[in-house]
Amino acid sequence: MLQNRRFAIGPSCLSAASGTGDLPDRQRQPGWLIVGAVARNSGKTELACAIVRAFRRTHAVVGVKVTAITEGKSICPRGGEGCGVCSAFEGDFQIAEETGGQPDKDTARLRASGASRVFWIRCRRQQIHAALKALAPRLGPGVLVVAESNSLARAIEPDLFLMVKDARCSSVKASAAEVMPLANRVVVSTDGVFDLSPRRHLAVVDGAWHLAEASAAILAGASSHLEARLGTET
Repeated sequence: MLQNRRFAIGPSCLSAASGTGDLPDRQRQPGWLIVGAVARNSGKTELACAIVRAFRRTHAVVGVKVTAITEGKSICPRGGEGCGVCSAFEGDFQIAEETGGQPDKDTARLRASGASRVFWIRCRRQQIHAALKALAPRLGPGVLVVAESNSLARAIEPDLFLMVKDARCSSVKASAAEVMPLANRVVVSTDGVFDLSPRRHLAVVDGAWHLAEASAAILAGASSHLEARLGTET
């Protein structure tokens, strides 16, 4: 049986990710895999695209990008002045489906990687659950989702939560520090090469995402334990 486990965080991240803080109770979201990032430009979208490419021939995978906007703030959540989309945001949430018009956008890259559909959710931070409820009818039952977001990991418990860290970057943004202890795996990117291969290290079993390497570690440990027992009994 494949199982999901949380992996230890590297020493350079421990000071920033000392705990989960006052995280709310998270809603279980089967079929979802979230990709977050320790800092900007770490390769979050590229890893999400690689996962979609690895599974698009055997499963219909939907891409979702979630941008959470803090109430009362008009600056870009990613820092800097941004594109102005979030500063002009009105209402509790908005859901847009990617049509491929701007190929350099993160959502367009997910679509080009083979996602069957891609949605961009912009929402007030406190309205993530309401936005996901509105999205659900458009996804359909039993769908596999690859989502990009740090904030989303605060609100839901997916099958897997992967955090991308650039090997050359030691900084950790605030939204990442809050959720890093929730990550099943920290994926290190070195010059654009990840230490996780979606085809070798991930699996989909009975409609759920799993870390294949975690299962291998469990089996190896069980085998070693059995060999040790047999050795003491002979």
